[in-house]
Amino acid sequence: MCQITPSELAVLINYDTTHEIQFVSVTGGRLVKGRNLRFQHRCNGIAHNLQNLYLTSNTALYVYSMNALHGEFLNKLYEDTSGDYTVHMCAISPKGDKIFVSNLLDHKVLTLSRAGTMLHTFADVYLIGPCNLHVTELGHVLVCGSRSNTILQLDREGKKKLATLDTRSDGLEGPCSVFYNMSTASFIVGLSFSKIHVFKVK
Repeated sequence: MCQITPSELAVLINYDTTHEIQFVSVTGGRLVKGRNLRFQHRCNGIAHNLQNLYLTSNTALYVYSMNALHGEFLNKLYEDTSGDYTVHMCAISPKGDKIFVSNLLDHKVLTLSRAGTMLHTFADVYLIGPCNLHVTELGHVLVCGSRSNTILQLDREGKKKLATLDTRSDGLEGPCSVFYNMSTASFIVGLSFSKIHVFKVK
């Protein structure tokens, strides 16, 4: 899922032949279902920037406009059909000029331009099974290594590793999503088997 406005989220539903986005808003402390968008391709990852939705299908990155009621297809920005999970998850830089994509098959993080041009690829021995990504408010890239049990912090270009968090040292395995809360200086990490753990930054 991804945040659309301070009070609205877009939640992916991807199961068998169902490929949808369900918009959910928070009203009076309650979750309220809004409009629903349906797609012909798989929807594995999602990001939002400037009224555009970026969706990954495991082999391609698509962009849709949210201005249309049913979501207007704009472009297929990038595709890699060499195998499955080559275009797994995505995240957008704060300025919207860079798109970060996890290649789960080849254990890489790709940096694309807004137009879908490949800018950089990142790989590291401590990054195995890169799944979800998150871009902080300062533009740093966080990526989960689901099989290496790590979370890596990359620079704003997605080229250089700045830090490695070994979740296994805390007895936690299978990090599959991450979010950095700047106001509380903490990492919120989603783990396998429906668990969530919070790491405070010291």
